[in-house]
Amino acid sequence: MDLFAKLIQELSTHLEIPLTADDQDSCAILVENTVLIKVEMSRRENQILLGCSLGEIPPGKYREELLKVALKENGANYPNLGILGFNPHKSELILFDQLNASTLNGEALAHYFQIFLDIALKWNKAIVSGVYPDSLRGLSAEKEINVIR
Repeated sequence: MDLFAKLIQELSTHLEIPLTADDQDSCAILVENTVLIKVEMSRRENQILLGCSLGEIPPGKYREELLKVALKENGANYPNLGILGFNPHKSELILFDQLNASTLNGEALAHYFQIFLDIALKWNKAIVSGVYPDSLRGLSAEKEINVIR
């Protein structure tokens, strides 16, 4: 079993949901029928990539202000808890991150996955409601994230 398949199997055990890696070394996890988190292996860089769409943001003042909040959030958190970006082709806010595969095990991946998921759900809920999310500072386990980067 390769590293990615092993990590996904361990993640499945920790999250207590059935997960399998496909033949392209990726796995998609739909949470609460709202957020689809994709977990992939980048062999070239030996990185685990996590990414998801947080929701479509129509043009206008809300988009402008939300993107300012996202930029501030990207610069405010240390260690970074994901990176917020904008996909202009789909007019959506995205969240992504990469983790060093060589320092990961299933428990560490599950721990970070939960933090990533909490952030994704928080931003998705804000976008769906048309409000701005509170700062992500103070999320539990921020200091532990450096261990897996």
